Amino acid sequence: MPPLDPNAAAPPEKRRTPLKLALEVAPDLTAIRDSVIELEDRLVAYGVATEAAGMSALTVAEALNNIVEHALRRHPAQGPIRVEALVRKARMRVVILDHGAPMPGLLPPAGRPLDLRVPHADLPEGGFGWFLIRALTSRLDYRRRGTENRLRFEIDLDAAAHAAPVA
Repeated sequence: MPPLDPNAAAPPEKRRTPLKLALEVAPDLTAIRDSVIELEDRLVAYGVATEAAGMSALTVAEALNNIVEHALRRHPAQGPIRVEALVRKARMRVVILDHGAPMPGLLPPAGRPLDLRVPHADLPEGGFGWFLIRALTSRLDYRRRGTENRLRFEIDLDAAAHAAPVA
């Protein structure tokens, strides 16, 4: 019988060994979906609450979608996108690296909430991504070094477990 892993049943905040993830994501929406599902599954397997894993995966998905739709829009061959995540205690630190176009003004967008008090037919299809990313993260930082974009943020997994889903 193999020895029992002392971390196996412990919630993330009690584990001694952090979870380290590194994903190479092709710059297309199908690959993003598959990678985000893998991320969420590995977080849950590590002991992260299902709700927190889902909100964390959603946050990473929004960032990846923005990279594909904007930074790599004219240069998809600049992929893959690299996602590095470290879960320690009840926090997840994420670094996303790509070689697409820089963010306008070398800053992440403000992510202001949209006015949803409009007729149903006038509701926007997009524009929620940066608002969601900013609402669910802390220590958001973007740097451009040479041809590399580096987006970093942290997610409080306890807060993410109780975050209201975006409707």
